[in-house]
Amino acid sequence: MIDLFERQRFCLRVMGHHFVRDRSQQSRRWHNTRCTYKYILCLFLVVSAQVPMINYTIYYIDHVELATASLSICFTNILTTVKIITFLLYKWEFAALMEKLEEMYYGGRFVIK
Repeated sequence: MIDLFERQRFCLRVMGHHFVRDRSQQSRRWHNTRCTYKYILCLFLVVSAQVPMINYTIYYIDHVELATASLSICFTNILTTVKIITFLLYKWEFAALMEKLEEMYYGGRFVIK
């Protein structure tokens, strides 16, 4: 059987999210600063993709199919940006929720089929 929680932790580690709190103060500060810059750069790249898509939409405004296809990509990109920011703001609450769900699952009070 596949351990869903271990797979979720693995996927989060692959994305660069490490839920480790027992570091020294200086090491933690360096790690948080480095991660913050990494996430800001990632968000900047996601948001910067909006400009060419909006330009494309304006250029092909008379072609409804092309304009709506471009707008759907823009809206998906905005949703992705909101999702990334929300996850970064509530990262530790998400980790606590994962631990609580894992406790419930292995305690027999929660069944996933």
